[in-house]
Amino acid sequence: MDSRFPPLRRHVFCWADLATIDDVRAADFHRRLFGWSARARRAGRGHFTTLEADDLPFASLYRLAARHVAAGVPSHWLPYVATPDLGRTLALAVDLGADVAVAPQAVAGFARVAVIVDPTGALLGLWQAARPGGWTAPPLSGDDSSCHPGGDDR
Repeated sequence: MDSRFPPLRRHVFCWADLATIDDVRAADFHRRLFGWSARARRAGRGHFTTLEADDLPFASLYRLAARHVAAGVPSHWLPYVATPDLGRTLALAVDLGADVAVAPQAVAGFARVAVIVDPTGALLGLWQAARPGGWTAPPLSGDDSSCHPGGDDR
């Protein structure tokens, strides 16, 4: 566990993905705009990039699949909310009227994630840490809404 982060707070925003038509250009834009660095990573047979501030990852960036681009999917950000129990949170979301856009899946040993479409049509990612002490991410919006996916689930 990284002592620079408070323990995981459940049900707060903790991570974001940038799905883009041009990952190189997007990484360069955000580096120049905010000073973020980009670190290439491998996940299974694919790859993605983590965006980092002060060497601490807080988001990932990846190139949209050609089939998505052909279907007109634009570049977009997807925020994730931390949950200690992905299955329970997903079941409750469905009971409350959400649809599952992406079924639960493991992401490179960092987390198990799923994506829902809420009853108003908005996409939202759900994030459960893969294991205590496994992956850490800095707060997205200050100390009050921090995410530490490698911490406990208080």
